[in-house]
Amino acid sequence: MITQPVSKILAQVQTLPALPQAIHRLMALTEDPDVPIEEISKVIALDQTLTLKLLQMANSPFYGVSRQVSSISQAVLIMGLRGVRHLALGISVIGLGKRKADSAESMERFWRHSLITGLMARELAKLLHYYDYEIAFVAGLLHDIGKMVLMEKFPKEYQQVLKRCEKGNITFAEAEKEYFELDHAKIGAELCRYWNLPEMIIHAVGEHHSEISADVTANPKDFLASIIKIANALAKIACTDFSEVYTFKTDLVETAQKLKISFETLGSLLLELPSSLKEVSKLLDLKIPSPPPLTFPEGFENFISLKMP
Repeated sequence: MITQPVSKILAQVQTLPALPQAIHRLMALTEDPDVPIEEISKVIALDQTLTLKLLQMANSPFYGVSRQVSSISQAVLIMGLRGVRHLALGISVIGLGKRKADSAESMERFWRHSLITGLMARELAKLLHYYDYEIAFVAGLLHDIGKMVLMEKFPKEYQQVLKRCEKGNITFAEAEKEYFELDHAKIGAELCRYWNLPEMIIHAVGEHHSEISADVTANPKDFLASIIKIANALAKIACTDFSEVYTFKTDLVETAQKLKISFETLGSLLLELPSSLKEVSKLLDLKIPSPPPLTFPEGFENFISLKMP
């Protein structure tokens, strides 16, 4: 049933817009922990949209700063080099992704799921003391970016994948492989590689549907991929996307057990989501539908022992 060879798919990845030069320069500069803040500020200032968004983020409850942040230099001090680097990257990727179908319902749902996954990943990274929770946010935001490639470059085949999933007994990734040989995770990783993104993000995007090793915290790349796996499952619950409920046991329950995080904690993250989602989507200029009332898929009420309001 393969309709598109891998070579054609990867060739189409190369036709997508490149990241702005300012982002590439920023990524290179922030590799040096001793880079002067003034150098960072000069590069960011070259992109007016990026400058505005970073200042808005620095002044938002997302960072909880009590005083007004009026310059990029101050924002860098508050967010840190890694924070500015990864938030700038996320802002730029969203800008590229919105160019084609910003108002389309499918793209709105895509960005809602992606943003919720990013927010969940950020909070999980904090709870699990992962060394960089901003890279977790960006990896979560980009985890399904391969779907955007398929929606844009192979719309007819993508619709066939959706119809195949509606018949049941198959995951989205499995259905994709029937038509494309690769799933969206591997395609997304290739896009991240084309954009010269950090290897940590490439790995997390490419492996978020892969089996997680027993000792996930031993390897920072696997640790991040496991965080994205849980965040992705939580985002599906938040959006009442129960089409692959039979995969939740591995994606959510078993991975959470490996990371030693309680289901009560995961439920609390879901309850706290609405306020942060509204705030961050507004900051990023993402027009997304509000999540439906929170419910849990059948069979998971006992896994997440939480009294709903």
